[in-house]
Amino acid sequence: MEKRFGEWNNKGYFRARTRRRRGKTAEAAPLDGFVTPLHMVNELIYINSGRRKSQGDVLLLTRLRPALEKLNPNLPPQAIDFAIEELSRDRSRLSLEAANREVYDLIKNGVRVEIPDPEDGDDRVEMVRVMDWDHPEENDFLLCSQLWITGDMYTRRPDAVGFVNGIPLVLMEFKAVDQRLETAYHANLEDYKDTIPHLFWYNGLIILSNGSESKMGSVRAGWGCSGIPREAARAYP
Repeated sequence: MEKRFGEWNNKGYFRARTRRRRGKTAEAAPLDGFVTPLHMVNELIYINSGRRKSQGDVLLLTRLRPALEKLNPNLPPQAIDFAIEELSRDRSRLSLEAANREVYDLIKNGVRVEIPDPEDGDDRVEMVRVMDWDHPEENDFLLCSQLWITGDMYTRRPDAVGFVNGIPLVLMEFKAVDQRLETAYHANLEDYKDTIPHLFWYNGLIILSNGSESKMGSVRAGWGCSGIPREAARAYP
C-alpha cells in the first residue's frame, strides 16, 4: 500500500501535506503524496511477509543486505555478513549517545571487516560501504507509518520511521494542531528513548510537528536546541 505525503521542491527539501483541522493530528491527514523513491508501507505487510522476525527488530535486513551487496559488488558474501553482524550488534551496555555515535561512524565511514584472502591464506581488511554518499538517489528509501517496536519491557508505535538502506535514520512524531508541540518531545520522544532505545542507536534525524510548527534535531538535542535549519526555512517562504 503506497501513499503520498507531499513533494520535493526544487531546492531538494521535502514538503509534507497535512490537514490543519482542529483536533486532527498530522498523522491522521490523508497520506496522498510521497514521490519515489520514498514509499509508505503498512506495518502488517512487514509482519506477514517475514521481513521482520519480531517487533523488536529495527533493522530491515531484507533491505539492508541487498543495499550492501549493491554498494559493494566486489566483496564476497562473507564480508556482507560480517558488516551486518557489526551493524546489528547489541549496544545496550553503552549509553544512548555512545551507541548512536558508534553507529554513526559505521554509517558514515563504512564497516571495517577482516576476511580470508584466498591468494595467501591470510586475512585482509576491507571496508563495507553502508551508504552511497556520492549518489544519494541510489540508496533505498522507505517510510513506515505506525511501526510497532518492542523494547525490553514495553511496545511503542512511533508515527513514522524513515529507513535508508534498511537503517532507521529518521523518526517523526506528530501532534494535533491544537496541541503544544512540546508535548511530542516530553510525552513521546523522551518515552521512546527510555522504552525502545535501540531505535535511536541508528537515528540521524528527529522531526516533531503539529501541522503548524515543526522542530528538527538529533538524539542528543534538548528541546531548546532543536529547530528548523535556517536554510530549510528559507526554502518555504
